[in-house]
Amino acid sequence: MTALLGALLLKEKMTARKILLIVTAFMGVILIAVKDYSHLFVWGQGEIVALIATFAFALSYVTRRWHTSLLNNKEITELTFFLSFFMLFVTSLVMGDGLPVSGWHIGLVLAVLGAGLFNVINMFLTNYGFQKVEVILASNITNLESVFAIILGFLFYKEVPIAKELLGGIIIIISVIGMNKVEAKE
Repeated sequence: MTALLGALLLKEKMTARKILLIVTAFMGVILIAVKDYSHLFVWGQGEIVALIATFAFALSYVTRRWHTSLLNNKEITELTFFLSFFMLFVTSLVMGDGLPVSGWHIGLVLAVLGAGLFNVINMFLTNYGFQKVEVILASNITNLESVFAIILGFLFYKEVPIAKELLGGIIIIISVIGMNKVEAKE
């Protein structure tokens, strides 16, 4: 989605080789993410919401190039983080979700703070990356998130990846390397 919007909105050059590499990385993600291929085209409310979210994320990445120098990447990250916090808080209240009042312990507090810190770092690096790198290349690189998810799942949750997930990861890595080579030649 991000590469498509980069080509449409920013008029970035989309060659046949780039399209092939983007589709290849997408196939790697499909290998990793999809568990039951018989329901691949069965779409419910969750899938539609996920598609809308994907479009919104892609649009936010692409439109980073349209930002002026009024705010730097750190300020954009802080603003995004606090707006997101506010919107999530208000949505939780409107939906009737309360704050968890029991079960808090130091490990959970550290996990929540660590997750927040990770999200802030991720937002900053995303803003920086999409400001500096061509969107089509950056789009392909973001597919590495699936590879890192496999690695983190193994390290933290002892989830042993199956062959199709390893194959998907290898396909993504090959695609990203190929895209970097294509970009280096241009």
